[in-house]
Amino acid sequence: MLLFLAGRAAVKRSARVPALDILLAHQHADGGFRTFADAEAWSPHLDTDAHGLRGWTASQPCVTAVVALLLARLYSSRCRSRTADALEYLRAQQRRDGSWDAYWWVGRHYTPCRALQAMQAVGDDADSVTRTRAAAWLVDSQRPDGGWPLSGDHHEANQAFPTALALQALYALDGSEARHRALRRGVAWLIEHQRGDESWPAQPMMLRPTPHVMRTWERTDWRESVILDQLDQPDANDPTTLRAQWQPIIDTVAAVARGDHAAPGELAELLAGLADSDDWAALAGVLARILNGDRDREQLLGGLDAIDTTIVTRTASDPPGR
Repeated sequence: MLLFLAGRAAVKRSARVPALDILLAHQHADGGFRTFADAEAWSPHLDTDAHGLRGWTASQPCVTAVVALLLARLYSSRCRSRTADALEYLRAQQRRDGSWDAYWWVGRHYTPCRALQAMQAVGDDADSVTRTRAAAWLVDSQRPDGGWPLSGDHHEANQAFPTALALQALYALDGSEARHRALRRGVAWLIEHQRGDESWPAQPMMLRPTPHVMRTWERTDWRESVILDQLDQPDANDPTTLRAQWQPIIDTVAAVARGDHAAPGELAELLAGLADSDDWAALAGVLARILNGDRDREQLLGGLDAIDTTIVTRTASDPPGR
């Protein structure tokens, strides 16, 4: 919202100040920006401790890039040093090939787009090497037909989202013949692939990592979240609601762990049903590990989505004999 308002002169500065104060509180000492600033405040809502939120409270390149763009467009005396720190963080996070990773987005095109736009707005010569490396990556990763895929996989089809981001990034760079050719080819690809209703084909682009995951770009076990199927159910993702819905299974797991001989058959049937579902198979496997005595929270939560994390955290915290 602030990025939208920053380009509108009719919006009074006083209307932006409170939101900007909150945003600046999210900057780490390393210059990067995090998604959540106060782990202690969020812990009760997500049914975990501060350590379990380390991914969402760490500096992330994609978050920093979009905030840097906002600060660069404002570039008031108050924001100048904060912008410089954010850009320094982004320089340090650039990959050797000239790209950047993204925590919340699939692929490596979102962060370069916003980072290069921010650097263009500031116009600091210190960014010349960073921008040159990014330009080389963008041009080299373009497909012969003019589009860009989400990843470097040769078998992956080009997509409109990364192509549009790559074009915005190229537009923020200094002119060169290679850049102009890439821009022309990219725009032609988008025009060619526009649908009759003037839209473009799309697929899910945002990631929903569990809060403890630090480097989402190193994970390959993503699955489509069942949260999307529950948007019409009020409070379906609220931890309190989830615990209430899953309490029978949680209680059954605890009963088996305590040695209740009447519960194993019932639990086996429940876990078998979960294991047969694509959405709940991972959860079934983790519940089975808890039954076998595994209480290593970090290992148990690896690869789970937010809903599974809430259920497993509560189940693992109910020890035998409780």
